[in-house]
Amino acid sequence: MTLLCKTFQKTILNRVSLTNTRKVPRQQFGVQLGSSSSSSFWVDQINTKHNNYGNNVYNFFSSTTTIAAPKDEEGGIYRKISFLGAGKMAEALISPLIETGIQPSTGISILDVSHKTMDRVCETYEGVQPSRDIAHALEESDLLVLAVKPQNLCKIFDEIQKSSFSKEITLLSVVAGKPIQQLVQGTGIQKIARSMPNTPAQIGKGVTVWSCTDEIQAQEREKIKKVLCSFGKAIYVEDESFIDMSTSISGS
Repeated sequence: MTLLCKTFQKTILNRVSLTNTRKVPRQQFGVQLGSSSSSSFWVDQINTKHNNYGNNVYNFFSSTTTIAAPKDEEGGIYRKISFLGAGKMAEALISPLIETGIQPSTGISILDVSHKTMDRVCETYEGVQPSRDIAHALEESDLLVLAVKPQNLCKIFDEIQKSSFSKEITLLSVVAGKPIQQLVQGTGIQKIARSMPNTPAQIGKGVTVWSCTDEIQAQEREKIKKVLCSFGKAIYVEDESFIDMSTSISGS
């Protein structure tokens, strides 16, 4: 990230006259910034002091730029994302995934205890499909998003353990207070990412702290990061305890 930001800084300082105040479109820099490429970016009020200007550029990119994650051959970041639970937090993630083009609606399925909720979500986001049961959700997905209430986990764990699934499947949990080790033991899935979005994620302004098992390699970590960044900012931590600390500070 530091090297990337320094490159941007050098490119900008070489191309922009620091003695004038003008607007420079991002296209002039010749760099595509991941999912932000469709929006316009302007550098206003160019500072005549190189250091101050360079610091401003560095701070901007270090706080908002994410590395573009590879997409599946069919156009989505995953072949299929299945949601267990279709409540507010699940929908807060489904909506921006579709709107930003990160994952097409046809590459998303949902399963919820409430058929009414499932019908509403499927009607709202045309193309999203309901799963028959947990076994069906596991069969067709390579990313399983666990978005149920904590008190329902025991039943979910039992159903997952009874089902067959690929060793390559990844589980992304947004369930509060459930550590990674408990998720591994409960599901038998080895590739697990635990995250805790806060309430503003429901309006696309969330800050999500997350961590994962070592079985998830760098390329897929970028995929998960992009999924979580769809409804705000995502901060990866090696130490899982920081997830619980962030929850107590920011609220969930």
